[in-house]
Amino acid sequence: MRRLPLAMLSVCIALSFCAIRPLHALTSDRSGHLFTQDEEYIVLNTTLANGTNANWTLTNLLYNNESITGTSVVQNGQVRIPTRGLLASEYTFAVAGDGSINGGLLPPLFDYHAELTPFVMCLFTDDQIVNNCRIAWENSFERTREPYMWRQLGMREVRVEFRFEEVNPSAGTFTWEPNRETYFTLLRDNFVRPTIKIVGSQSWNGNIRNYPTSMANWRSGLQGIAQRYHPLGIDKYYMVGRADEQSWWWDTTQVNADAKYVDFVNNTNDVLKMVDPGIIFVAPENWSYDWQFTDLLLSSATFDIFSADFPCDTMDAMYAHSGLTFREMAKLNKWKPFVNTEEGGRIHNWTANADAKFYTGLANQQITGCMDTSILVQYDLNCLNGVFMLEDWTGMYEPFENRLDNLTTHMTVVAEQCWQTRVAADALAGAHLMKRVPGVPPNTVAYIYRRGNDRFVGAYTSEARVGQLAEFTTSRSSLTMVDAFGNRYTMVPTAGKVRILFTNLITFVHGLADDDTIAFIPNTTNETPRILSPGTLTAT
Repeated sequence: MRRLPLAMLSVCIALSFCAIRPLHALTSDRSGHLFTQDEEYIVLNTTLANGTNANWTLTNLLYNNESITGTSVVQNGQVRIPTRGLLASEYTFAVAGDGSINGGLLPPLFDYHAELTPFVMCLFTDDQIVNNCRIAWENSFERTREPYMWRQLGMREVRVEFRFEEVNPSAGTFTWEPNRETYFTLLRDNFVRPTIKIVGSQSWNGNIRNYPTSMANWRSGLQGIAQRYHPLGIDKYYMVGRADEQSWWWDTTQVNADAKYVDFVNNTNDVLKMVDPGIIFVAPENWSYDWQFTDLLLSSATFDIFSADFPCDTMDAMYAHSGLTFREMAKLNKWKPFVNTEEGGRIHNWTANADAKFYTGLANQQITGCMDTSILVQYDLNCLNGVFMLEDWTGMYEPFENRLDNLTTHMTVVAEQCWQTRVAADALAGAHLMKRVPGVPPNTVAYIYRRGNDRFVGAYTSEARVGQLAEFTTSRSSLTMVDAFGNRYTMVPTAGKVRILFTNLITFVHGLADDDTIAFIPNTTNETPRILSPGTLTAT
């Protein structure tokens, strides 16, 4: 059995947490009640007496509510359910006489360096930029468990933001928060990179929308913060500022506003590199279609990675993204890596517009909170990765329940979109986009990728109830299909051919040879699925 992080082994954080036990108190020691297929057991905490038989039921919420039942003897207040043979999916875990909880089983952990991730989770709310980030580290249960959940969900970089005056309340004064630092340390220890978004100067030193009143106080404050947090795993900073026409982050009415922003960036970069030359600095999260400012930044500012909001230029007249950025880089011959920031959580708000000609699945995507299609598209736009907002829009906390309304209990309830995001993030970590699949019909988006010796395809259809049959002609003895929730299937060709029905949920097909081809079949009748029945399975 895989050894879990130390933080996962604690049953109770404080005596008060365990003092009162309700009649039905089924729970787990996991944020989101999540487990992975490389663990031997799903372990649930129960109020049933030790030595008694616990009759449990797993209801597979993503595969037609299939039910799996079994019995386990309660030991040390726990019910242990074998994972062997279970699909990766969202489940309701129920124990007779002790209630039920929603959780799930994810694919085996796939660990890699955070710099290879295509997916950065940004904890953020529009109206209260600090509350959302502080929720987890202020909650005694989630503070020590949520970092492992991010690892399970394939989110290998988690970006937080907070006002710097929280830890630097005045010049030369620092107030460190142990809970925050515990959270950062556990992210690091779970192979998840914690990063920080700099939202501007301290409130007592010009505030977030203005050039610092004292640059010396900004530099000394930032230096103290970076020196303190670097050993905790924070080696990457994002900076916003002169980024939008609404002046949310930078007052563009300041005299010489653009030049001041560039100087602010240069001073920030200088301090971070002084702390450690390996710290990565990302700027400016450009949200304004302003080529003069983009040119000034590329010519005069010092930073490592150029960032802009949203992937496509034509979403709105004021949004400046990949097209503008690459055009100005080419014009000036000033090339920088490019990332796509703060866009994933909003894909359900996209409407059919000019983007639909190129990214039909994105422009008409209605699966709220799922970022998988956007992850595929950002590679097509030459982005290294994307920063996806977990934000509260229209009352829904995507892709989790609204944690602002649930601070005193287990705050995280994971939705099915997390499985889809995990699968896409795993598939594309460190992968290279080779090309679009040729001959794709209008209802399908499909790309060919390579990672190491694995040549594979990622594809989906843009309409929820319209599938697309594809025929792979291969010289391989078998191919591997991975569905949208991480389950793997071996496909053996018949006369060198395999057929797959793509749907609006992303499917990956791995193990293709260089000369394998793909054709799209306009079938008008259903085919009988060629799936062998495994027979009756019994949990032991």
